[in-house]
Amino acid sequence: MYLDAIHAKVRSRGHVRTHAVYLALALTPEGNKELLGLWVGERRRSSGSRSSPNSRTAS
Repeated sequence: MYLDAIHAKVRSRGHVRTHAVYLALALTPEGNKELLGLWVGERRRSSGSRSSPNSRTAS
């Protein structure tokens, strides 16, 4: 299983903010990639601390 994040600019209520879009990927025995989960995290903080995906489950 692979976990990765892409940081994207999101416009909401007239403001643009950076959010992390988390991806959970797995490789099948045939070598294909399968998306296990995708979710948007909390706003990225300037202090470097981030929301952890540990409390979320992939669907």
